[in-house]
Amino acid sequence: DQALKQGDYVCAARLYTQYLEKEPAHLEALQKTGYSYFRLGEMDKARNYWSKVLEIRPKNNFAVLYMGLSFAREGKLQDAIQMWQSYFNINQPLIQREINVVLALYEAGEPLDAIKVAEDIEKAIQRQKNCGD
Repeated sequence: DQALKQGDYVCAARLYTQYLEKEPAHLEALQKTGYSYFRLGEMDKARNYWSKVLEIRPKNNFAVLYMGLSFAREGKLQDAIQMWQSYFNINQPLIQREINVVLALYEAGEPLDAIKVAEDIEKAIQRQKNCGD
């Protein structure tokens, strides 16, 4: 966890992967491994870990949120929208609101840029984190 906190995503991914060899269904380690790969720009690897999370816990908001972000970061807005349609987290209202806005605009047929959408949702994630500080 220390490597992740320090932004050393290469080290974090390696250590979490080693841990998962012993505990392959550890949800937190799966999430954090996926997050490490997401930060490294390795979206397919990240989604592989989040898919495992969703196999164990289909409504896991973290995996749904970041799986959608990984698709959006690659310009795959339709795939991102499909993921975010199952996101529901009243404990993260700033994130929930941003996703609701994106879903509403998409359903209304508004033109959306996937990268801009990802950036806006990541800003909402940061604002939500700042509220907890």
